[in-house]
Amino acid sequence: MLKTTAKSFIASACALLLLAAGPQPTAATTAATSADAAPARPAYALTNRDEGCAPTIWKLPSLFAAWPSHLHPEMPFSAIFADAFPGKTMKQVLSRRGGGLRADLARHAVAALLNASSDRVDYGLSPEGVIELFNEAVTAGPLEQANVKHGLAALNRLACPLN
Repeated sequence: MLKTTAKSFIASACALLLLAAGPQPTAATTAATSADAAPARPAYALTNRDEGCAPTIWKLPSLFAAWPSHLHPEMPFSAIFADAFPGKTMKQVLSRRGGGLRADLARHAVAALLNASSDRVDYGLSPEGVIELFNEAVTAGPLEQANVKHGLAALNRLACPLN
């Protein structure tokens, strides 16, 4: 199931980036946002949003005050996400250098969660969607991890209103 989820997420991320470039919505986007659309969208479904801040922005001490009130830099990573980094805080995971694919995925997941939870960033995923994507991807193979990491990275590198 994750392979389908990750592929769907990446395809949606690409579509979202194309939509951000122009005002023409696709039939799929229109149907997903229509009030009479049939089933509810899964938590990882993208919306037509055009803002996102990268991990390098969120890890700046001068922006810790911009973190949503229910999240804070010293919060254990495992309080929100699958415990892929035992004993590490959100700030430590966000600030890690190197560490390979899982560390990159986690960095972008923390930034995505901050983007999705912030009332100052108009982000394309819900907080629940970010958590679900990370928790599924971190237990999957490297291809799925890379797909989700690249999708989150693309969303996190849109226009950042916090700069």
